[in-house]
Amino acid sequence: MSVNELTKSWQQGFQYFNPIAHELKHSYSERWFRIHTLPDSKRYAESNEEYKEICDRHNMILSDLIGVENPFFLLTANYRMINEEPTQDKRLVKLNLQSEYWRNICPFEDSPEIYWDIYFDELIWKENSLNDLLCLVADEEISNVIFFSARKNLIYHPYDGGADIILETTELRDFYKNKYKDWLSKHPKGF
Repeated sequence: MSVNELTKSWQQGFQYFNPIAHELKHSYSERWFRIHTLPDSKRYAESNEEYKEICDRHNMILSDLIGVENPFFLLTANYRMINEEPTQDKRLVKLNLQSEYWRNICPFEDSPEIYWDIYFDELIWKENSLNDLLCLVADEEISNVIFFSARKNLIYHPYDGGADIILETTELRDFYKNKYKDWLSKHPKGF
C-alpha cells in the first residue's frame, strides 16, 4: 500500500487525530477502553512467566479484534530534533519493521523543536508474530506503537502496562470492554 492509501484510510477513520498514541483516550473517549496486561494492574514484568502473560493477553485480544490472517498497519515513531534527519530505530529494523516512512508530526505544542517520524508496515496478523516488539513496549524501550486496522476502523496501542483500544462504535467498545472485564483497570475513569 502506498503512503497516499494509508493517509486516505487513516483520514476516513481518524480524521481529527494525529497518530499520537497517548492522546487516544482523550480524542476518542466514547470509543476507548484500556486493558492491563498483568494481573492486579502490575505495570512491569519481573519474570519470564509475566512476559508470557503480557504477550498472551496482547495476542488474544489482537486476534479477537483484528482477526488472524487479516491485514493491519503497524505504526511506529522515532523521535528527533527539528534540525536532524529522520532515521529508523535500529531495534525495529532488526525486527524487520519500519519499512516505509509515512509522515512527521510535532507531538508537543510547547516543544515545536521535537518531531516524531512515523513509519509504517503493512502486515498480516499472526499470533505471536510480534512478541519481541511487545516485550520492547512492555519494558518501555519502544513507545508510540499503534496497530491500525483500516478495515475495522480500530486502533490498538500497547504501552508499558497495557493497551489503549479505540473501536468503531461505542457499542463495540462496550461489548469488548465487558468481554475483557477482568483485564480492566480499577480506576474510576478506566486509566
